[in-house]
Amino acid sequence: MTLLTLGSLILRRSGLILLLGFVVALAMGLPALFKARTYTTTATFAPQSSNNQFASMNGLAAQLGVSVPSVGAQSPDFYAQLIESRGILTSVAQGEYSDGSVGAKPKELADVLHIKGASPRDRLDATIRWLHQAIIAEAIAKTGTVQVSVTAPSPQLADQIANRLLDLLNSFNLETKQTQAAAETKFVEGRLAEVRAELRRAEDELQQFLQVNRQLGAGQMASPELNFSRDRLQQEVQLKRGLFNTLSQAYEQSRIEEVRNTPVITVFEQPDMPVHPDSRRVVVKTLLGFMFGSLVGVITALLLERVRWMKETESEEFAQFLVLRRRAAENLLHPWRSVGRLLRRA
Repeated sequence: MTLLTLGSLILRRSGLILLLGFVVALAMGLPALFKARTYTTTATFAPQSSNNQFASMNGLAAQLGVSVPSVGAQSPDFYAQLIESRGILTSVAQGEYSDGSVGAKPKELADVLHIKGASPRDRLDATIRWLHQAIIAEAIAKTGTVQVSVTAPSPQLADQIANRLLDLLNSFNLETKQTQAAAETKFVEGRLAEVRAELRRAEDELQQFLQVNRQLGAGQMASPELNFSRDRLQQEVQLKRGLFNTLSQAYEQSRIEEVRNTPVITVFEQPDMPVHPDSRRVVVKTLLGFMFGSLVGVITALLLERVRWMKETESEEFAQFLVLRRRAAENLLHPWRSVGRLLRRA
């Protein structure tokens, strides 16, 4: 088929092509046109960096043979997954929100959204499923931030959900951080007592060795064995003393972290009440529907033209097509006959 033939075919079947194009365009555009309006607000935050001084202390303690877990900031991926966790979403669903009307009392999210359920548990599950669709959290690796988008039926509700989400996120992580710091304080305190006793024993051994071998302290010549023993005991004391100092600093730092109530996230972009509703993309969907419907119309026109050509030429292929079409119609009108034939063949 040449381009001229194809063009002639399209012009001859233009009515069918345009009809299918308009039908598919309406099928895709009308649902978007009557779709309820939604509003989206966005917030961006970053986890606060961990205490570098405390991290260096933990690294030194690890080199000395002690594992001291640090209270540092989690990765953006952690916060993105935490936002979509059931625990956070349950707290968001159980909060109280205003529907934006004057004088209205705050209500639970399920009441604002008019979510029904056979039981309170069903309503809560339905509200959490709605939140899963309404909240999108994305970790941005380049900047180390987390972007949260909340979509709701009203701008007031979207803003309230986003702010409550940030408050819950900060409270949850702050409580977790304080709990972890309390556990670390207890661990470091116990380890500090052990190292203090070990340091005391090492100092006592060095003191006893120097008292027995006083000529070493007087600067007189001594045997290599005695010099080696003295150096070994001094190194042991220095090692224990350095470990004790490190654990002492870590203990004080963990006690500070245990009572610290500063936010664990830094909000760069506060959620604002959206002014304009989200685009429903009616024009885009309608154009795509028209293009797809027109393409289906062209394919249908080609098939009809092929059938017309076979009919005019009375080819054997067209005769076979008529037989198969008649047989298919009989099978649709009398399906039990087809089943009977299949059973007889089996």
